[in-house]
Formats: sequence, structure tokens, C-alpha cells
Amino acid sequence: MRDIRMTTKELKKIEMLALVSKGEMKMAEGARKLGMTKRHLRRLRRVYEKEGGEGIAHKSRGKKSRNAFSEKLEEEIAKLLNQRYSDFGPTFAAEKIREDLGRNVSKEKIRQLQIKEGLWKAKKKKEKSYHPRRKRRSRKGELVQIDGSDHDWLEGRGERMSLILFIDDATSEIPLGEFVKAETTKDYMRLTKDYIEENGLPEALYSDKHSIFRQNQKEGYLKGDLTQYGVALKEVGIELICAHSPQAKGRVERSFGTHQDRLVKEMRLAGIETLEEANKYLKKYLVRHNKKFGVAPLSKENAHKEKQENLDKIFAIREKRVLSKGLSFQYKNVLYQLKNPREPNRLQNQRINVLEKLNGDLLVETQEGESLEVIAYNEYTGEVQKTLDAKEIGVSWASERTVKPKRKHPWR
Repeated sequence: MRDIRMTTKELKKIEMLALVSKGEMKMAEGARKLGMTKRHLRRLRRVYEKEGGEGIAHKSRGKKSRNAFSEKLEEEIAKLLNQRYSDFGPTFAAEKIREDLGRNVSKEKIRQLQIKEGLWKAKKKKEKSYHPRRKRRSRKGELVQIDGSDHDWLEGRGERMSLILFIDDATSEIPLGEFVKAETTKDYMRLTKDYIEENGLPEALYSDKHSIFRQNQKEGYLKGDLTQYGVALKEVGIELICAHSPQAKGRVERSFGTHQDRLVKEMRLAGIETLEEANKYLKKYLVRHNKKFGVAPLSKENAHKEKQENLDKIFAIREKRVLSKGLSFQYKNVLYQLKNPREPNRLQNQRINVLEKLNGDLLVETQEGESLEVIAYNEYTGEVQKTLDAKEIGVSWASERTVKPKRKHPWR
């Protein structure tokens, strides 16, 4: 007598068929309880009465699949995976092995073999989060989404760069965009200033939680400290909203997907090879893009406000320093001396504000806003250790290539 494995569903079928065969249950009731038609239940009853419960079990259970690999073929594939494709993903490895063996090999079988050989780590399937769609803002300038995308926009023909975009939430139009070497605070300040001068003050800007926009250190965040960019926006009266997820600012995220497909190919056809050429071409491209993908706002009212004066002073890097007894201070390894100060005694050991404008000029003020004239007294000429922004590291260290460890490396 041989053992037969059955599922719970098959056992329930046998139980119902036994009752139907004995006449203890009507055919219609049995079909309803099993979720099938009476015709199909009648077929199963004939099999049950002829073969017994064994006939209800799945016929292919326990048999080897027709597409199963032989032990010899499995060993050959495992050898190829270890020797030639040890760091390949399942899909790419399956393509290469198809070329080598000249036969169809599924990527799932390759994935199973890679897991067995220790070349691939099985990953748990993540539960998809539910992100309901948010309605567009009704007025132009009510909300502007901003973000940057680091990508090989020139496909190796030139340097790697980032694209910064400003997208109006009400219209999906891109009023401003520019290629930069890396996303920095100064670049965002400069582009925001350009946007305000051209369009006016938007009510709010929508960004991610990068340290350019949000104070991410726990102590500073809890105290409500603002970044340099956040301080500038607060001074001009623009609300800064930091999204909790990429899906929240999906309009700008999806836009980058479009540009990484369309803009990359357009610049390839145009023969663009430098950042300057890319920015020149981008202006023409955005005009066509806005015409094709822009939509009319729900309200004709424009939410932009008139720009404020002295934006050069507002969009500047702000630092605090303390004057010495000799009325000097240091900023970026340069010693500055106050020139012809009035009442020098009152300024000794006093706190001052140092504002570095986007063009590099320095503006020095007292806490009360009194302007101070300074001269560069001495400059440090030794090696300076510069603190880099997180998005500048890839550009500054481009010459230093990191070596990716193999999948079988003991430290992975």
C-alpha cells in the first residue's frame, strides 16, 4: 500500500463525494458546498466510484516535471554561475546562460540555483504601500515642487551632472530647470532667486527631507532650527514643505522618469557633450515639454506675490562670528580686519553676522544690522580640509573609484 499526499481541499471533495454516492446528500447541495457545477461533480463521482479516493488526488503529484533539469545540466549551469557569472543578477545571468547553452532557461530556475550556490540572497517581497492621489492645487504658484536628479544625462559623452527642476503643481509646467555639477545649497538659492525674479513669490515649495532643506540632526530638528535655505525662504515668506515619501511629491519624481527617457535621447541626437551645451538645449526642450504636458489650472487666479527687494542679501550663506579684541575674525581660513570702525571699544568681543552672497562677496553686520567694512588681512595657504555636502561627494571624489566586493566575500 503506497502513501498518497492530499490537500485539505481534496479531502473535502472525498468527504462530499462519499455522501453523494451513498445518497445522503443531493448533487446540487454538494456542488454548492464545493463551489463547482453539478456537471463537474458528476464527473468526479464517476472517478471516485471507479478508483476510490486515490482518483481524486492530483495525477502529477510526486512526478518529476518535464521541464526539470537533469543533474548533469544543473551541475553545468552551477559551474557557469560560479566561474563566469558570480555577480550577475538572475535575469542577466539567465540571458547569458541561454546564449552559452543554446536552450531556454527560466530566470526563476537560475535564481533558485544562485541561492543554492550562495550567489544570491533571497529577498522578502515588500508589501506595497497605499498612496492615494492628491488633488492638484487650483492656482498657479500655490505650490511648486522642487527636486534634483543625479544621472548620467550625457551617457558617458561628458561629465555626470544633476538636473534641478521647479514644477508647478497646478499646471505640471516646468518654469525653471538647470543642469549643475552637484546639488548644493548655493545652487538651490541661486535658482530660487531666479524663479522669484521671473515669476514672483510662490506660496509654498515642496521638497524632500535632504539636509539642504531640513535640519536632520535630532537636536536641531527638535529645537526647530532651520537650514541656510530654510532661513532664506522664511525671510521672503515662502512656506517650505518637506515630503515624508517620494510618492508625496510624485509629480516631480515622475517627471524625472520622463526626462531620463526623452531628454537623454534628445541630447544624444543633438550631439550635446558639455554642461553648458546641455543647459542651452534645456531651455528649448522645456518650452516643448510644457506645451505637450502642461495643463490649464482650475483657477485663473495667480497665487504668486510680488518679489521683495534685496534678494541678493536674503539668499546668502549666513554665519556668526565673534570679534576679537583687535576687531578681527576668521571666515573660511581668511583673517578679516574691520576697517575704520566707529567706537571700536564697543565692538570688542561682540557677535557679528557674516553673509556670503552667491557671487562670493562678503557682507558683515552687527546683530543690530549695522554694516561693517572689512579687509582681508591674511589668508591661510596650507592644505585645508573641506567639509562636503552629501550630494557633492560623488563629484569631488570622482577620481577615486571604489571596489565592489564579490558576492562570496566573507565580509558581505
